Amino acid sequence: MRTIVVIPAFNEARTIREVVRGCLSYIEDVIVVDDGSDDATRAIAREAGAYVYTHLTNRGYGAALKTGIIAAQLRGADYVVTIDADGQHEPSEIASLIAPLQDFNADIVIGDRFHERSRRRGMSFFRAILIVLGNVFTWLLYGVWIHDTQSGFRAYSRTAVITLFGDYTSAFICDKAKRDDLRISALQAEGMEFSSEIIGEASRQGLRIALVPITVHYTDYSLAKGQNFSTGIKTALKLLLRRILR
Repeated sequence: MRTIVVIPAFNEARTIREVVRGCLSYIEDVIVVDDGSDDATRAIAREAGAYVYTHLTNRGYGAALKTGIIAAQLRGADYVVTIDADGQHEPSEIASLIAPLQDFNADIVIGDRFHERSRRRGMSFFRAILIVLGNVFTWLLYGVWIHDTQSGFRAYSRTAVITLFGDYTSAFICDKAKRDDLRISALQAEGMEFSSEIIGEASRQGLRIALVPITVHYTDYSLAKGQNFSTGIKTALKLLLRRILR
C-alpha cells in the first residue's frame, strides 16, 4: 500500500528541507506544493527529494492542499498524509496516523493536539483558544464536534480522497466523456477555512473520522506562521459566508 505525504508550503525555505527529509525517513514519496513562494522553498524541497508542484501566485492553504492531494491520487496513493511545512509535527508519527486506515476503522484520521496522550511543546494559551474557537465554529456550522478541527496533520484513505475530490486517476481523465462528467468537488475553500470545510463535507458524505494523539513542537517561527486573531476572524467569516451561500 502506497503512502504519499503532501506538504503545502509558502515561504518555508527555513524549514522545508528538514521536514521533507524527515518524512522521507519513513515514507518513500513526498509532494511539496509551493504556493507562490518568493524564496527558495521550491528549489530546496526538490533538492531534498520531494516532487514539487508550483502555484504561480499565492492561492492559499486549502488550494495548496487540494493540488497536493489530487497529485498524490494521480501518483497512485492508497493513503495521503498531510503535514505542515513549519516543522511542528513529528514525521515518526505518520505510521500511527495511517494505522486506523489500514485497519479499516476510519476513512480520515486527524492528529489530535488535545488528546490526553498528546504532547504539546510551546503551545501558547492564545493558540489553544483559537483552536477551541475553530472547533466550536465548525460544530455550529456543520454539526460535527472534533477535538482538533484545525490540525494540519491528517491522513486520508483513497476512498476518502475520491469521495471528497473526485476520481482524477490518469485512466479516468484520459477518457473525454468521463472527464467531462468529473464531479465538481464541494470543497471550494482555498484558505485556512478548508480545514473545517473538509470535516463538514466528510460528515455529509458519511465518511468515518478518527483522531489519534500527536506531538507538536511550537517555536517562535511556527507560531508566527500559524493563525492569529486576524486570520482567525477572516477564516470564520469565510466559513459563515460559504455556508450561507451554499
